[in-house]
Amino acid sequence: MPNVAKLQQRLLQHQTQLLERKRFPYMPCGAPYVQHAHDKLLNFTSNDYLSLSQHPKIIQATMEAVQKFGLGALGSAIAQGYTDAHQQLEQKLCHWLNYPRALVLTSGYLAVLATLTALIDQDDFVAVDKQSHASVFDAIQLTQATWQRYADDDMTRLESLLQRRTQGARFIITSGIFSMQGHLARLQQLCALAEQYDAILIVDDVHSTGILGPKGEGSVAELGLSPQQVPVVIGSLSKGLGTVGAYVAGNDLLIETVLQFARPYMFSTTLPGALACASLAAIELAERAQAERVHLQQLSTYFMQRTAELNLPVLPSMSPIKAVLFSDIKTMQAAARALRAQHILVSPIRPPTVARHSPRIRITLTQAHQFTDIDRLLTELKNHV
Repeated sequence: MPNVAKLQQRLLQHQTQLLERKRFPYMPCGAPYVQHAHDKLLNFTSNDYLSLSQHPKIIQATMEAVQKFGLGALGSAIAQGYTDAHQQLEQKLCHWLNYPRALVLTSGYLAVLATLTALIDQDDFVAVDKQSHASVFDAIQLTQATWQRYADDDMTRLESLLQRRTQGARFIITSGIFSMQGHLARLQQLCALAEQYDAILIVDDVHSTGILGPKGEGSVAELGLSPQQVPVVIGSLSKGLGTVGAYVAGNDLLIETVLQFARPYMFSTTLPGALACASLAAIELAERAQAERVHLQQLSTYFMQRTAELNLPVLPSMSPIKAVLFSDIKTMQAAARALRAQHILVSPIRPPTVARHSPRIRITLTQAHQFTDIDRLLTELKNHV
């Protein structure tokens, strides 16, 4: 039986520190807007970067697949849950990403847990970017490997960490686009260090899928890197592709290892077949979404130009993710509430998602936004920073 008084005290302390999170029911009402109660809100919180979640071709493909597969999956992927739709999706991912093998999982969190716990042994060493997603740190701790953080702008420290480790395998883990900052990792430098010190580079690329690369393949393709340089990449079906799930791609040996030894893969019900068909349709659309990616880049450039003119404290970013910094949590939350009162929805980000000294409002741009939407947002925001 849990200690009730202790739990109550923990929750009270959480509330007192302004760290409490709340949920509100939102409904899409035509991107980039959402509906809450009777309010129509201009939405800057969505990860649906290409606005594919409501695309009629994906909806149609899903409806047709439901007639064939039903709603739910039949079990895990190693039991009855693996269908020809999953096989086709994995084959499509391989062709799209130019990787030999791919596995599909039900979420990005599970994809990270499955990949890292299967590939990393307790005798290995992991150098992990300090801005990596929470799932990365959870997974590393489960491996019981030795690990150290490094900063993306401090390759000297990373090299020092790799030099000092002489036993076991070495791993470097980074995001492609950092989810709370928006900048692209220094992947070329990481590849060079990985080659020099015989380390395996793993890129958590969930926020790059669909929006970077000539055909939306992600940060690896965007920077002209090869599967040999980046042996493992984890991507999302839930963000830029607008559907559900995630994938891990790599060579035959690495992906077979994940398939055989990843407990989150073996012991989780797999993605429903209808949703695998939805992702197949989404990839086909993303491959041809050059105009949408160009528009997103133009929006990003415009946002950075306007915030510079207004002298707003925004972190450098040429991705759709923007971070406006605040001095304290109270001021940040007040700004988010003020924007909400003007029917603009943004994401207030506080610890433990980010460091206590850098609370921020996270803004995500989608191809459905227009330049006038950015003007409206910044006109309101400049009065509260």
